[in-house]
Amino acid sequence: MRAAVLPLIALMAAAPGAPAARPAAPPAPDGYDARVRAAFRAAEAFQGPLDGGWTLSTRNGLAFGLQLVDHDGKLEGTWRDLRRPGALGAGGFVEVLERSASKVRLRFQPSGDLPISLLLHPSADHGWSGELRRGDQEFTFVLKRASP
Repeated sequence: MRAAVLPLIALMAAAPGAPAARPAAPPAPDGYDARVRAAFRAAEAFQGPLDGGWTLSTRNGLAFGLQLVDHDGKLEGTWRDLRRPGALGAGGFVEVLERSASKVRLRFQPSGDLPISLLLHPSADHGWSGELRRGDQEFTFVLKRASP
């Protein structure tokens, strides 16, 4: 074992102050980046127009964050009351998600509050707008993309 250590010490002493040589990284296989981009595009093709993060706001101050999964025609989602950050019960799952050719219906139940129903219509600015119903109150809202 002593014989193996001595040549290593000799190599280190031969070039004082020189940085240690790093092994060269293996070259990337041909087409690797192209395959990664193609896989990303294929995954994106399964995502529908509602996939991602959204912010819902009304003129009277209601504000909710929505995270929706629109995958292969199926909708799932969660909501968060943006007026109560960090509060228990200020978020949950969207209970009803229905889509037709020109509209989407969502419903969720804030803790200790009336159920909220949304009827969404696509808007010209690539967002959504519609009507929010809470009990017997109705408000118009806009839904803007918050994240992809």
